[in-house]
Amino acid sequence: MPWTFTLHVTDCADEHKAIQGAVITDLVTGGGTTNDYGDCVLTVLDDTADGWGMDIFHDGYETRNIAVYKNQADTTVNTCLHAPGAAST
Repeated sequence: MPWTFTLHVTDCADEHKAIQGAVITDLVTGGGTTNDYGDCVLTVLDDTADGWGMDIFHDGYETRNIAVYKNQADTTVNTCLHAPGAAST
């Protein structure tokens, strides 16, 4: 059975600032783009996949690679992007 989650992307310097138009790329879901609220709903069709990595990028920010796991299905996964030269966490 496929599993779905919402990815919520914000600015690391101001986590109340949602990043609209962040592009999510991966080899499992086909990726997507965040909406006005910084959200993108992604579905993993391969039920045997326990997790996978994806890249998130947006002009003016450093690309971020994150992993999401099957136990995060039906939740919102929060992440943030750093401006170039900002301290990474």
